[in-house]
Amino acid sequence: MADKWSTEELVILKNNFSSAKWEDLLNMLPDRIDYLIVAKAYKLGLKRENDKIAEYYDDEKEAWVETKRCYGKILSTVSSTIPAKKGTTLKEAKDKLGEKIAKIFIDSFQTRYEKFIDSIGYRFHSSQLQALFYGMEVELFCISDEKERAKILEKHKSLLKKAVLERMEK
Repeated sequence: MADKWSTEELVILKNNFSSAKWEDLLNMLPDRIDYLIVAKAYKLGLKRENDKIAEYYDDEKEAWVETKRCYGKILSTVSSTIPAKKGTTLKEAKDKLGEKIAKIFIDSFQTRYEKFIDSIGYRFHSSQLQALFYGMEVELFCISDEKERAKILEKHKSLLKKAVLERMEK
């Protein structure tokens, strides 16, 4: 297996990564292992939708199980379990779970926003400030990398400060 990618291999990867069936792409690049293909595509900024591998209702778990092959920075297989009563469709189970997640997010956002307002003083509350804080929370929601979180927080810190200063002038 060669370490350096040939021009032909790069063309195949760029033209097919996002659209070809995974097995077909592996056949087009026979000298490349699947995880190296994904790593190279990631470095090139190429994107691909996750492939659904399996989807079934598990009576014992009383839940839908959905398994996907994910093509991000690394190649991975992820299974998710979505609790649902028997007879519930996968779409209904996902919708219900989405509603629960949204409620949890809103509740936790509200609590953090109230703590923030308590720390700076209620007189600074405004719908603009609340919207900025909410935007920051949405951006942070799925980010676990501390460096990325720090960048987002720094960006929003100046926006929040500006909104508070504007409120002070009123």
